[in-house]
Amino acid sequence: MSRIARISVALAAIVAFHQAAVAAEAGREDRIAYLKKNAVPVRSIDPDDTDFADLEPLRRVIGDRRVVMLGEATHGDGATFAAKTRLVKFLHERMGFDLLALEGGIYDVRRVWTALQAGEDPLPAIRSGVFEDWADSLQAQPLWRYVVEAMKSNRPLVLAGFDLQFTGRASRENLVKDLNGYLAKAGLFPEVSHLAALVSDALRRLTDNLLLFHEITPPDRSAVRTAMFRLGQALERPSPLSGPEAAEHAFWTQVLKSSAAMLELAWKLDLDSLGKKPVDIGITNLRDRQMGENFLWLAKAAYPTSKVIVWAATSHIARNRGTILKEPDPKVSLGDWIDKAMGDEVYALGFTAYEGRWRTFGMPEPAEVKAADENSLEALLFKAGFKFAWLDFRDRGPDGAWLREPVSSRPLGYNPKTADWTRILDGIFFLRETFPSTRVEAK
Repeated sequence: MSRIARISVALAAIVAFHQAAVAAEAGREDRIAYLKKNAVPVRSIDPDDTDFADLEPLRRVIGDRRVVMLGEATHGDGATFAAKTRLVKFLHERMGFDLLALEGGIYDVRRVWTALQAGEDPLPAIRSGVFEDWADSLQAQPLWRYVVEAMKSNRPLVLAGFDLQFTGRASRENLVKDLNGYLAKAGLFPEVSHLAALVSDALRRLTDNLLLFHEITPPDRSAVRTAMFRLGQALERPSPLSGPEAAEHAFWTQVLKSSAAMLELAWKLDLDSLGKKPVDIGITNLRDRQMGENFLWLAKAAYPTSKVIVWAATSHIARNRGTILKEPDPKVSLGDWIDKAMGDEVYALGFTAYEGRWRTFGMPEPAEVKAADENSLEALLFKAGFKFAWLDFRDRGPDGAWLREPVSSRPLGYNPKTADWTRILDGIFFLRETFPSTRVEAK
């Protein structure tokens, strides 16, 4: 190739690159213009800000959906906790939501709610069964104060849990005693009543000491599984109970199912690798499936007329994780199970930030959320001038077709992922800057 030809090729490449850059910039500007027009600006994430005028447009976004799921990128986002608390207040006061379902033990959170109803000191009661990420967070304290204050009204915000895990000292100190107390008065047939001892021993070991629990031998594990199954069958037989007694019976039937799944999960854990490498995908899928079953029991059986707010990690409320590009071993989340059963009754909201820091209580130092990539959803919302905003994925309009294309965003642990996010969440709450959660004592 002659020198002139080589120069011509190089110039053509430069022109093509420039044209592509100009087109990319034009596309980026079109997206920013769309966001300026369609994202809902939120004035404040201060939980004590009760002027909800800025949130009123969310009535149209949520509509008559029965379930609103509020996620969080990590369990160490103080800014997200504050924003979620303000949304909880709005949903309860202005839209009639009356059940707050936590990513917390189905038994433990029930124990917390009972303690609060009995007038016990709120913070110790909450700490007894709610994960410390929220119970001990200074930024989550307005939520707990609100729940306690709402109990004095004619429309409380009821607390419930849907996790199969045992999430506090409530289960360690009371689960076996309470379960045996119920089984003793449940009128079980003699041929199954003796199986309660096997189940109780396994649960006592599990809530006390995971190492001791893993010492149960394979033959004894098989016996425990059989005992769990037969007790569950006995409780599920037709019952003449009604009213509160029927509700109590249904609760313990579900707790037994959930506990059976927790036993299986705990036996699958590799104790030597705990905290050193990610938990196997099969174990996380088992957890999410049982959380889904527990939640659906809450929504359809225990509180069939309630409007439900879910407080959980975005990794759990997301659905269709397999559609994320380059996502290894996609999990089947709680959100998948709820979507399959309730579909358009549900709105799943993820939270993300342009930059900032986050920190869970076990971390020695906060982790940095670096300024987002210029083509990411976070950077586009930042360029659109928002400090806080809610972007709805469902009502996109003709100019929002680009939201169905692969876009980089990081509502899942602040790890950038490329996906059609409209298949994974129903909306995104944007924060220009996040900040770490801090312990109650660290005022």
